[in-house]
Amino acid sequence: MHEALAELRAKLNGDRIDFAELVILGARAKARRLLADTKSARETAMSLAEMIRNGDGPTVDLAAADEVKHLGLIANLTLTLDGELLKQAQLRALERNTSVNALVGGYLKELVDQARARDALRAFLELAEHSDSGSGPGGRTWTRDELYER
Repeated sequence: MHEALAELRAKLNGDRIDFAELVILGARAKARRLLADTKSARETAMSLAEMIRNGDGPTVDLAAADEVKHLGLIANLTLTLDGELLKQAQLRALERNTSVNALVGGYLKELVDQARARDALRAFLELAEHSDSGSGPGGRTWTRDELYER
């Protein structure tokens, strides 16, 4: 970065560097590069989608999957799905640049997180219902203005 700024200063003959302009120009250059990468990624995704549609997609390294499972790094789950449902899920995963496994894992995590949140809310409401906290038997006897006597 320092070398690039030194080179720019030399070319500007001592004029002030406009860092906002540098950021804008850098962002535009990065966006162009990402667009080129995106086109390549899109072509690759389309190629993979076609392989899935034709039923000749990539194979799984079962030995590697078995090793990971036996090491206890992950738990294994077997699902029985309709073939068309699986193909559609694979296509959706490709569109999102992820895997069916990640989609299912994400869905299950969301399901568990929602259940935990509901349980926590129920516990809070139950505590609040049985709490003795409050303004007393007669309720609040003061106003905000009285409290702060302005």
